[in-house]
Amino acid sequence: MRLRHHSDRTAGGRWWALLLAAAVAMIGGEFVCRYVLGLGDPLLMREGVGYRYICKPGQNLFRFGNHVFINRWSMRSAPIELEKTDPYEFRVMLVGDSVLFGMTLLDQSEIASSRLGPILSERLGRRVQTMNVSASSWAVGDQVSYLDEFGTFDADVVVWVINSGDLAPQDSNLRVVGVDPSYPSTPPPFALWEAISRYLLPRLYLRAPPRPQRSFTLEDRQAVHERFCRKLAELRTAGVEVMVLLYPSSEQTDGLPAAFVKQAKDACDRSGVWMVNLTACIRSGIEGGVPFYYDEINASVEGNSYLARLIADIITSRIEPPLHQRCDPSLSSPCGDLHHENPAAESVLSPRCCSDRSASG
Repeated sequence: MRLRHHSDRTAGGRWWALLLAAAVAMIGGEFVCRYVLGLGDPLLMREGVGYRYICKPGQNLFRFGNHVFINRWSMRSAPIELEKTDPYEFRVMLVGDSVLFGMTLLDQSEIASSRLGPILSERLGRRVQTMNVSASSWAVGDQVSYLDEFGTFDADVVVWVINSGDLAPQDSNLRVVGVDPSYPSTPPPFALWEAISRYLLPRLYLRAPPRPQRSFTLEDRQAVHERFCRKLAELRTAGVEVMVLLYPSSEQTDGLPAAFVKQAKDACDRSGVWMVNLTACIRSGIEGGVPFYYDEINASVEGNSYLARLIADIITSRIEPPLHQRCDPSLSSPCGDLHHENPAAESVLSPRCCSDRSASG
């Protein structure tokens, strides 16, 4: 009887030791995930009218040590009002996908839209505000829907950055918010749970595969193209300077797909909008030693810095030609020929910009 009682006590002690070790491991894992990795407070999304998802407004968080701020208009930008209060303020709206959003692996200060403002302010001698209208994997349909809902916030320039997948139709009825762990609508109960469900299980192929999108017809693709054309023309008619920039993936630096370039050029020609193919510029930067890409499509910290200077060169050369002489020397040479992609699209901004700058001087 004594031996059995002693054996039961030993087994019970082992179970308590295992439970204690598991509790310590969970607490330690939670601490590391939350306070070292920044998990447990993910970027939250919501569904929208006409777009599949959008960042919830008013978020201020840190992920993997990087600051991510979302203003009340769901932009990854500083707070901004609907209309200007200073007539000499210069506003640039950047529209795109994860290329502009910068991922949560980049700090707010490192993304192209944050770097662009100070560069333009120095060149133009004016206060500049940039607006980052983007989200990961957004397509043109999502972007047009945002502009339909919110407008352009008194922007002087809209820079629309698209890649070869952005003109494809998307299934707006396919729900991802609150379904796919990459698009959460509420915070997870624990940081450790987010690490497991969002990052570990997919790598172990233990997460349910996403539901396939419906097949798209030629009419679906044409509908996206027509929406894009109409929005470009609408912005142009409203007196906004619009620039469409074609952005290559890391595998397309030798040339974008001809069908995509043709489709984008058709939209820009029909709308009288200026188009610039960034492929040669980015290839030149890479050949010059810039580690431009973080992954197949997104830019690194250095790539975002390069992209910001490139966009600044394009804007300044477009709205006020004399300022082009002050462009970054490392960028002006390889991009010089690209300023004439659409010579028929005359600037609607140059006279106003020049008069404003003269008045403010």
